[in-house]
Amino acid sequence: MNEGARPDPPGPRSANATDPSGYVLDTPYEDRVHRELGPAWIAYAAALGGGAAPDLARPFRYLELGCGPGASLIANAAASPHAEFHGCDLSAAHVEAARGEARARGLDNLRLHEASFADLLDADIGGFDLVVAHGVYSWVDARARANVRRLLATRLNPGGLAYVSYNCQPGWAAEAPLRRLLVELAGAGSGSGGERAGQGAAVVDALAGAGLRYFRDTPAAGAAAAWAARQPPAYLAHEFLNRAWEVFYSIDVQAEMARIGLRYEASATLVDNYDPLLVNAGQAAAVAALPTEAARRLAMDFAVNRRFRRDVFSRDAARLAPSEAAERLAAVTVAAAPGRALEANLAAPIGEVRFQDAFVRRLEALLGGGPAALGALLDGLAASGDRAAVARNLAYYVALGGLSPCPPPAEG
Repeated sequence: MNEGARPDPPGPRSANATDPSGYVLDTPYEDRVHRELGPAWIAYAAALGGGAAPDLARPFRYLELGCGPGASLIANAAASPHAEFHGCDLSAAHVEAARGEARARGLDNLRLHEASFADLLDADIGGFDLVVAHGVYSWVDARARANVRRLLATRLNPGGLAYVSYNCQPGWAAEAPLRRLLVELAGAGSGSGGERAGQGAAVVDALAGAGLRYFRDTPAAGAAAAWAARQPPAYLAHEFLNRAWEVFYSIDVQAEMARIGLRYEASATLVDNYDPLLVNAGQAAAVAALPTEAARRLAMDFAVNRRFRRDVFSRDAARLAPSEAAERLAAVTVAAAPGRALEANLAAPIGEVRFQDAFVRRLEALLGGGPAALGALLDGLAASGDRAAVARNLAYYVALGGLSPCPPPAEG
């Protein structure tokens, strides 16, 4: 393992430096843990798509591109002490905050790089089994996105997994003009990026309240303006004030990844992998009748008006036979949220899904307050029932967030 919190070339930058690509650097990001960045979560998504994943019970290497102050990275490093974690960010303030937290937690398996993606291409950091980039693909310019792809092409090990999330169409179609208005208003403000973003959001909300026709004709835009006015200014600055801000069609991003040898496996938004939880039978039939996989995938984005994607890709990962995929999924460890009883009613895009009380209570008893393998849960739940139906219900329960994939016990 590498010693935690060590500085890496090319050395520190000023916290107020200007990024040539126009990325906000003068305001710390409003950081939070994103569960979808967990190695076990990504591996589970890949298995749903039929792709093999690295063995996470053995030592593995993980890289986060644009890690911010490191909340997700630090949580993952703490949960898998047998693995080696790296994170990079352009902001000196972000990297220093992450280093301080790593020191406070005594993490010796985390290394942080204050570097651009171009810098990282030249760094001697080796290859990785998982590489993740949350949101940044939409927040950087074309050159930086090309460098992200170069990093994936050169740093992702054979058999490794990549996670790339981004704003997507058609969900942003009605609201994208708000971002341009916010940028214009923030540009006329004063102070840091966060302060200007907060000022701009307040004015946008006031304009919506004044009844401008765009807001009257686009109800979603008015709701979005009210939402933005309630958000932390630092979050708004990083989400909207970067000079580059792109919304993509999913099949275009997936085609870009295919050109560098990455195969789309599944969505880390787990519910998106189950059409019955997304659309009704008539909608599903209409999408299924389309002539190509790309058309069907894009149409499903339209079916749910998707605005954000969390795509999981593999490099040279073996395709799993159905029986092997079932074995991989059965070995996945899942857990409930600490201190919370399991719920029978869970929200899905298609509407609320109600699970039988007996199913939920039996599941709770099998968990016994701690993590368990999906296969063991299935064996216990299906002891006197239809195993295929129980397996489907258990998969849906995980997809809807009732249980979450979590790190398996480390070997040795």
